[in-house]
Amino acid sequence: MQTQALDKISLTVSDTEKSVRFFTEVLPFKKEKSHEIKGETARTLYGLKEQMPSVLITELSLQNERIDLLEFAGVMPGRAIPSGSQSNDLWFQHAALVVRDMPKAYAKIKDLVTHISPAPQTLPEYLEGAAGISAFYFQDPDGHVLELIHFPKDKAGNWEATKGDPLFLGIDHTAVGISDTAQSRAFYEEILGLQHRGGSVNYGEEQEKLTAVKDAKIQINAFGAETGMKVEFLDYLQPHTGRSFPGGSSPQDLWHWQMHLRVSDLAAAFGILQDKNARFISERITEIKAGKSGFLVRDPDGHAVLLHD
Repeated sequence: MQTQALDKISLTVSDTEKSVRFFTEVLPFKKEKSHEIKGETARTLYGLKEQMPSVLITELSLQNERIDLLEFAGVMPGRAIPSGSQSNDLWFQHAALVVRDMPKAYAKIKDLVTHISPAPQTLPEYLEGAAGISAFYFQDPDGHVLELIHFPKDKAGNWEATKGDPLFLGIDHTAVGISDTAQSRAFYEEILGLQHRGGSVNYGEEQEKLTAVKDAKIQINAFGAETGMKVEFLDYLQPHTGRSFPGGSSPQDLWHWQMHLRVSDLAAAFGILQDKNARFISERITEIKAGKSGFLVRDPDGHAVLLHD
């Protein structure tokens, strides 16, 4: 399968207006547009049982990257993110927002967000793959986890910043809690065609404070296409994998995120995933809007992936 880009991520919210205020006033996202998917299209794409569901989709941008906020109506109410969620739980997912200057970015939001990290943490020199990266975990109003991340010059790549750049540069990746690196790699690399973009094993006091997971030791691997964001695997070596993805999960549940992968041949992708006995959310390939079709499938741990043309 040829995946051309991970070009967007989506997350389910309880109240679009409240979430838009957070992303555009606390964070510097820009509201782009909203549209609605309803009826048979919403039912088949999102695997819903109700006959007349609707999904309000609101697109936000941060420089060149996009996220969608999904609000469901006409369906059973979605469940809240489980209490006490941590980043070794398998429903965990976050989006990493790249900042030019960590102290300035943190000062801008620190009194307006729910902290997971007590403050930004700079990873130590003994972590070869991550040394010098600084990061801060926090939550939006629904409990979704977001991350501020700053890369030192030797790891900045396309994110190398100058004084004239905006404070928030864009979205680098989405990270997902996984149970087994080899299993996830087989799905994202061997089936979906993403390419390995580096990794590290992170541990120590700074990593514990960053994630609020005691004695954390995490095997991290990043995968991406030629363009777009990356997906990072968070495979906890200790403490080992937390709670499993909740049974009966549905896209209206607030732990639902989805990664949007643009593929070169959608019908072929659907057939390959059928042959691999993947778990589908969508009943079939669905025309989402004029000129764009797609379907939703789950990765081995339950995270949702939208493949589209």
